[in-house]
Amino acid sequence: QIVSVLERDVGAAYKLLKFANSALFPRAKKLSSLEEAVVYLGFDKVVKFALVLALSEMFAKGNERKHWERALYRACLAEKLAELYLPDLKAKAHTAGLFSLSQEIFGQRPENLTLELGLDKDIVEAFEKKNTELGFILSLVELLEDTQNPEILEKIAKILRTSPDRVKS
Repeated sequence: QIVSVLERDVGAAYKLLKFANSALFPRAKKLSSLEEAVVYLGFDKVVKFALVLALSEMFAKGNERKHWERALYRACLAEKLAELYLPDLKAKAHTAGLFSLSQEIFGQRPENLTLELGLDKDIVEAFEKKNTELGFILSLVELLEDTQNPEILEKIAKILRTSPDRVKS
């Protein structure tokens, strides 16, 4: 339940992963998912982290909130597209969509941020513009994000082997 809440907020997700992978918690391997971080930190530390985060969020600038909402939209859209295209990529697609606006939110390029956080190599490669399935899903997200153009919906539906109405929904 905690992870599902964190997945809806790119800022909180980033901060929790950064916190969990900080020098405060030394270990051989970086944590690469929100679920791993929550399990590793435990309930008490995550609650304390959330309280500090909530207080700091009270002072967030208006522009940041718009970027976070857009990043969440991208995360959900990427997950739904992966569900149609390659269901095994749903979780990675969600994470990739969530951090796709890291340049705007954190001033850090997505490929650098994902490397810093130790995220899955598929996510890193998608941001490095390598020709991968996850990169393809992110490209579709960018196409769909700002359009309701029937021709684009039709082409994407054909690629995903589904109906334009399903892509639109």
